[in-house]
Amino acid sequence: RGYVAGTETANGICTARRNDDPCWKHAVKTVLCQAHLCPLPLHAAPINWCYDHELRLYPLPDLLVIGDRVARFETEAKGTQAS
Repeated sequence: RGYVAGTETANGICTARRNDDPCWKHAVKTVLCQAHLCPLPLHAAPINWCYDHELRLYPLPDLLVIGDRVARFETEAKGTQAS
């Protein structure tokens, strides 16, 4: 697995965004492009390989709901509606 290329912080997490897209849009696109719910490098988020298959998004779902403390949003990427 990889992650969207850009400027990395000390822990290897990508901070750069294309254009001026909001952070949530960048996060949704990264999750869907990687087809994995945890698209981070292993040193940033270690994976328990016994359960890694549970985090994969193949085939991509029709709807992906992500919960966080941000204002409500809706977007579509790769044919998946995300909110």
